[in-house]
Amino acid sequence: MSSSIFCSTIIPTIGRETLQRAITSVLEQRLAAANFEIIVVNDSGKPLLDGDWRGDRRVQVIATCCRERSVARNTGAAVARGQYLHFLDDDDWMLPGAFEHFWQLAQRAPHAAWLYGGSQLVNRQSRVQ
Repeated sequence: MSSSIFCSTIIPTIGRETLQRAITSVLEQRLAAANFEIIVVNDSGKPLLDGDWRGDRRVQVIATCCRERSVARNTGAAVARGQYLHFLDDDDWMLPGAFEHFWQLAQRAPHAAWLYGGSQLVNRQSRVQ
């Protein structure tokens, strides 16, 4: 992997149980050509649940203590080191291969200020909306 950081994923959280799945979906991305980091912004005012992600060097946790989503996102963005910012809510997850597609797109359009992709809404019963 290169030493520069391609993408910083910022995950604001209020301590939901789904945070583990959100973080894992990013950690499982295969991006051989570039590094990425995850910044978990704990806005819950409480300690976060333990998870397998806690010891991963790519994950950093910072706290904003009940300041609301926009402050949490901005705080994460302020410490991010990536060329691109990626925002992911704590109850969402990335599909496999998403970072690889973003990397390829960035290589085709190296001066692009924005990269974007699709999303899919799924309800609490795991049904596509």
